[in-house]
Amino acid sequence: MRISSSISFRRDADDLWHPTKIEKQVNALTRLSSRWVAVYALHYVINEDDDIILPGGSDVARGYIYARHLNLKYIGNGSALLVRRDVALEIGGFDSSYAAAGIGGCEDLDFEL
Repeated sequence: MRISSSISFRRDADDLWHPTKIEKQVNALTRLSSRWVAVYALHYVINEDDDIILPGGSDVARGYIYARHLNLKYIGNGSALLVRRDVALEIGGFDSSYAAAGIGGCEDLDFEL
């Protein structure tokens, strides 16, 4: 599968992806109208032996979720998100100053909002 340069994603160093994650997310996003700017995947928490020890969130959000997302973090981790590249660039990407300020991890929610 050829991944278009119009798609942006990132993976945290401690995350593992299913082999078809990107393909499925790209297919989902490209089937949607251009009004949709992102898709995300549900996740599992695993231990060092790759055993599932905890299911991730199971709330599926559709449509305009900004107000609901202020109270409930639908996207369980930053690497679950796949975004149209032009939108990621338009909003300035991730704010790297959060980690330096000692609040690393908040940049994911800031980017999503």
